[in-house]
Amino acid sequence: MNFRTGEVLVESELDHEQKSSYSLNISATDRGSVSLEGYCIVNINVLDVNDEIPYFETRSRSLTVLENVSPGSPVVTLTAVDTDTNPRLQYQVLQDSILATDEEGRDVNVTANNIQVNLCSSSMSQPITYR
Repeated sequence: MNFRTGEVLVESELDHEQKSSYSLNISATDRGSVSLEGYCIVNINVLDVNDEIPYFETRSRSLTVLENVSPGSPVVTLTAVDTDTNPRLQYQVLQDSILATDEEGRDVNVTANNIQVNLCSSSMSQPITYR
């Protein structure tokens, strides 16, 4: 705090996830022959911004899907964590980054074989293990 102007300044970086509010007790003293003092309480709330990176508790997962699984059947549910206040997560499969192998351990090109993938199910003609 600037003791001459009363201006309250941010002294270091703020992080809503670490501390979301501050309460300051402020006094002002005059320089009269008999010094008088006034008081004020300042409450400061730190608003959250989208500054935390979402993460998956399990970074990699392998699973096997039988070839007779019906289209639309759930295969796996993935959950990400975002420590920002009120996170709104959206999930998507990055087609170019999917590594897949068939039941014999051979690599399968998901895009070239027109294998459709979404977060809950796979529609395919053969069992695929995603890793």
